[in-house]
Amino acid sequence: MRGQPHVVRTDHFAPGAQVVAERTGLGTGDPGANVALGERFAAHGVAYLDAPVSGGGPGARARTLTTFVGGDPEAFQRCRPVFETFSRTVVHLGPVGTGQLTKLLNNAMTMSNLKNAADRLRIASALKLDIKALVRAISVSSGASFVLSALATEITPDIAGHLQGLMRKDIAHFADAVRARGIDPDELRDRGLAGAESLVEAVDIVAGRAAGTA
Repeated sequence: MRGQPHVVRTDHFAPGAQVVAERTGLGTGDPGANVALGERFAAHGVAYLDAPVSGGGPGARARTLTTFVGGDPEAFQRCRPVFETFSRTVVHLGPVGTGQLTKLLNNAMTMSNLKNAADRLRIASALKLDIKALVRAISVSSGASFVLSALATEITPDIAGHLQGLMRKDIAHFADAVRARGIDPDELRDRGLAGAESLVEAVDIVAGRAAGTA
């Protein structure tokens, strides 16, 4: 299990309470840790929901996050009004752990899309195209992706290195979670990791800092 385990007291809540966690100290993005914690809470009559979010800082400020929720459906319905105060989309995915599984799948897809974007940006740079104009055009066309738009806005060169480290951890968590459920994650892990490794270069190309950019 990745990360440093924390002691979580599950006997300090009244029966019938709901506990919601975006992530646990038992391992960032670890569905198994959430399942185990949910079982401990259930033994005391407490409903536990794992509810990670997507949308980053801009989504949080605009209250337009997407919230992925795993846990008891009735507890989800009771907590839904709270989620909707900061989310544009709230989705119940299934039992405890499925919220984190969905977040990991979302992150893996983002990194795969990043690989696609980085590969095309390298070619566009070599072709001496206007990178900023190209990103503006594709971002509203059929080749658009969230991560391509983010390369030109919220992912800046000064934070790209930090985000790259987080992406490496996320793809490792994704691979661990999928493998623990009997599915081979290697192809998707490798593509996601390649996307993470290309982040700094892609941001530099968009910012006009890479060699050969227009």
